[in-house]
Amino acid sequence: MGVFEGSMHSKRVESLSNAVVGVTQASALSVQAIGHGLAVALDKNSKHAIKQVDRLLSNARLDPWQVFGVWVPHVLSGRTEAIIALDWTEFAKDGQSTCAAHLVTTHGRSTALAWKTVEKSQLRGQQTAVEDEVIDHLHRIIPPDVEVTLLAESMRLLRRWSSSTLVGSPSRRPFVTRKICALAWVCRRRISVIVDGVTDRCCCPQSPMPCSRCSGPLRNPSASTA
Repeated sequence: MGVFEGSMHSKRVESLSNAVVGVTQASALSVQAIGHGLAVALDKNSKHAIKQVDRLLSNARLDPWQVFGVWVPHVLSGRTEAIIALDWTEFAKDGQSTCAAHLVTTHGRSTALAWKTVEKSQLRGQQTAVEDEVIDHLHRIIPPDVEVTLLAESMRLLRRWSSSTLVGSPSRRPFVTRKICALAWVCRRRISVIVDGVTDRCCCPQSPMPCSRCSGPLRNPSASTA
């Protein structure tokens, strides 16, 4: 948690660190489970650990966007370019939906950068506003020297963030690309797409595409509809 030193109170940094430790040891993402995990990891009293986690999560002064403002530049430091995927995830049992931006990596697992969670019952008519909020905040905190390509699935995002005209027929394009607000956009479309290309690194040489464990760039790629 040295990333946050100097950007927030030391006790808050300590509470965040302890919560992360609790999450790594917890069997579920609940306040009680995280508290038990923290107690086991640090040999603390469970009741005290649960109360500590509860106080952290109910602290109105803990602003997620303040945390993201430090976290995102740290993750992107040393990079000249980055591919960021924007997607929605639903948690049916909790009745919640999360709009999250993840850094696409070459080791097969994305890194969470920023997100916003809302109650599904309150999402109707608000999805656009939530997406805009995540993108706007992300755009403000990304280092200016990092060239970003944003992946999205919704054409609404492109229409809202740009008034330019698409080249060609959007309905026949598997991917639509634009440059908006200094961000390059690639919009995925729900149609059958055949992608061909050559990859330099993959643990499955017989595969024409990188496997899920070896995501990476393709040289001279081509895409066509099936």
